[in-house]
Amino acid sequence: MGHDLEIQRGKVDTQLLSPEDVPECGELQTRPYRLYGQIGTEDDSMFPFLSPGSLVEIDSNEIEIQQSGWKSDCGRPIYFLKIGDQHSCSWCALENGALTLLPHRGLPTRCRYPEDVLVLGKVINCVLTLAPTME
Repeated sequence: MGHDLEIQRGKVDTQLLSPEDVPECGELQTRPYRLYGQIGTEDDSMFPFLSPGSLVEIDSNEIEIQQSGWKSDCGRPIYFLKIGDQHSCSWCALENGALTLLPHRGLPTRCRYPEDVLVLGKVINCVLTLAPTME
């Protein structure tokens, strides 16, 4: 039986949610290959594609970085990543053993791949927005 979604309020960093925090009903049915994350409440790096505070659904089977095949930014894959003890959500480019995070807002960040970054999966759905619209 499902339960209320336990998402932290106030200032929250981008984070991976534990399975216990995700209700098992409706659109949020837990599956072995699905993960859920929350975009940080002050993280506007992918706005307007992902709003701060949003709950995202992640396909953990989709960990290979797609280099091409989209026609616009709306179709470009967004990946959920673990870098050290932090999480991030971004477009990515892979080149010469480096993974570059390409936020919609802000500067690119280059990481050694796979040494310094773990691709947890591709964001496939933005389930819920908890923060007000950014300007």
